[in-house]
Amino acid sequence: MHVASQNQSDYIISSNTGVKNHGSCAALCKTEGCFSFSYNEVDNKCDTYSIYFEETDNEEEADMSMSTLHFTRDYMSCSYVGVGSPSGVYRIKTLANKVINVFCDMDTAGGPWTRRVDGGVDFYRNWTDYKNGFGDLNGEFWIGNDNLHHLTNTHRRLRVELELWDGTKGFAQYSMFHVSDEEHNYTLTVQGFSGNIHNSLYYNNDQSFSTPDRDNDGIGYLNCAEIFHGSWWYGEYYEVNLNGDYRVDYGSPDTESMFWYKFPHGRLRAPLKTSMMMIQ
Repeated sequence: MHVASQNQSDYIISSNTGVKNHGSCAALCKTEGCFSFSYNEVDNKCDTYSIYFEETDNEEEADMSMSTLHFTRDYMSCSYVGVGSPSGVYRIKTLANKVINVFCDMDTAGGPWTRRVDGGVDFYRNWTDYKNGFGDLNGEFWIGNDNLHHLTNTHRRLRVELELWDGTKGFAQYSMFHVSDEEHNYTLTVQGFSGNIHNSLYYNNDQSFSTPDRDNDGIGYLNCAEIFHGSWWYGEYYEVNLNGDYRVDYGSPDTESMFWYKFPHGRLRAPLKTSMMMIQ
């Protein structure tokens, strides 16, 4: 790995000599807070670090030492990140050995795969954008439908956290969550509801993903993604539109806004202030 020049010495957790090989060095990076390590083959030295190494293709910026090997620790999911670690971006390795950068919210024991908090990112986008993902992992983002498929190829739970403009909060949790591959239009599977809001995502279960330029809602005479100004698992019934327009709640129903049906109780489609969907 070519590693960009960083003040690595400022982030050393431990430094050990006489380590037999890089595998033994890796074993020293299993403590909480260790995200990277390096192994020097000449003096059998192993250093562990509290930051990720940044890879670079720029040889002028890279640490080109041929005797030192650099490695970055990967996790199978956010649940493998040590207790007490801060919320932030971590590298997750899927069962297919695909490495994905995700934001792990350590306060709720799950990694959000989409988050909307201030309307700073436009979510009215095409199929390719939703396939690959967009936004800022430290702000508002969609992690990408390809990544969602890889992340949910093993048993996962889904947790949805919502907030209204008056500060009221609600959540929904599903014990089974899966997104299929692109060939099957990223079909959504959710089962096993619990929470303190209406089970509105039930109506999106077993639906294909649709975008303004890729209509998979099964309704021949209209394109729900265009009409409701979002990209989602639309079907004949749609009661969730978390990728709709970010709008202030003025007290009236808004079918193009980011909403969750019947949240709050007594209202059908109230614009939300924040939403976060997390894989556990």
